[in-house]
Amino acid sequence: MGARKLPDYWLKVLTSSNLIKQQIGTDDEPLLKAIDNISVVDEEGTDNFTIVFDIAENDLITNKQLTKKFFLKNDEAVKTESTIIEWKGKNLTVKEVKKKQKNKKTGQQRVVTKSVEAKSFFNFFKTLEAPTVTDVEANE
Repeated sequence: MGARKLPDYWLKVLTSSNLIKQQIGTDDEPLLKAIDNISVVDEEGTDNFTIVFDIAENDLITNKQLTKKFFLKNDEAVKTESTIIEWKGKNLTVKEVKKKQKNKKTGQQRVVTKSVEAKSFFNFFKTLEAPTVTDVEANE
């Protein structure tokens, strides 16, 4: 008898984690349901590793895998590299915000639309660079 897949297993695991649950947006559930497997691949000879998410066919993204590689130095992540998510339509990590602006001289109003980061688990797949010493000194 072969192994059987537990329905929505990774959705349940991720939403049960107090740390991860806080990052999940209201529209994330259908894509979280599409996660077939999560694994970790260690890079030989280093402390670096990659987290691999296998993704089933879905209506939101074309990727079959999403990955995030962590580069470590002295047990701290100094950089990450992530898969670029190929959205089929709505990008879950961005939302449009409309704001009214009034011209002080003419009194006319206009609506400005701005894209801002939305609350989404899939923000995890953004590539991050750790600040360098010169970046830290510049902000002091």
